[in-house]
Amino acid sequence: MNGGRTNDVLLNSCPSGWSGLGANCYKAFIITPSPTTPPLTFDQAQAECESYNGRLAQPKDQAINDHIVGLRNAGNDQWAAWIGITDEVEGDHRFLDGEQVLVYDNWAQNEPDEAPGEADCVRIEANLVSSPQFANQWRDYPCNLPSIAYICELQGCPAAPPDHPPCVEGICFDPPPFNNGDNCIYRCSRNCTGALSATIVTCNNGAWDGEVPVCESEDRDWEDEG
Repeated sequence: MNGGRTNDVLLNSCPSGWSGLGANCYKAFIITPSPTTPPLTFDQAQAECESYNGRLAQPKDQAINDHIVGLRNAGNDQWAAWIGITDEVEGDHRFLDGEQVLVYDNWAQNEPDEAPGEADCVRIEANLVSSPQFANQWRDYPCNLPSIAYICELQGCPAAPPDHPPCVEGICFDPPPFNNGDNCIYRCSRNCTGALSATIVTCNNGAWDGEVPVCESEDRDWEDEG
């Protein structure tokens, strides 16, 4: 797996339907507009991401940007998608975590241009043949105008709890942890104590709250139990 900007975690486990890169998980949402599923403003899209305990995606380097563009394009490349950048202070574009957009950007030519109107949020533009100068690049856009697509990110789970490799001397975590957006669920492997129970460890900004699961080697023949 390719490393991302956060490289302390080499492996991650993402919820079904999400795609991992580095320590994070990403998913592009393409709305089929209807009376019950209308296009979303920036704040509404962010709220949807928060419902998964995530946020709008923050493409802080080329690898992340390429990854989320690919996810959007695989879903439907004809719709622009919200990402997690705003300039609440005019001209000072920042990711949702507060970091300034300085190290990397993917602005289209002559962007950001504060058009149309009060354009304080950012979308990855559609991949349209009619406007190749904007295709798959960033453009600022009014936050209160709805968009059909948006891209979320959430933090993945390490392959094992901190300071514990995936498998050493029969002390294993198998299968990989599952991240439901808020908790990481670890299971001891079949040759360890506690194989039939799960331990939940809450993920909080890269730190694990509560006790991490401990699997101890046990000299048992699980196959005899069917």
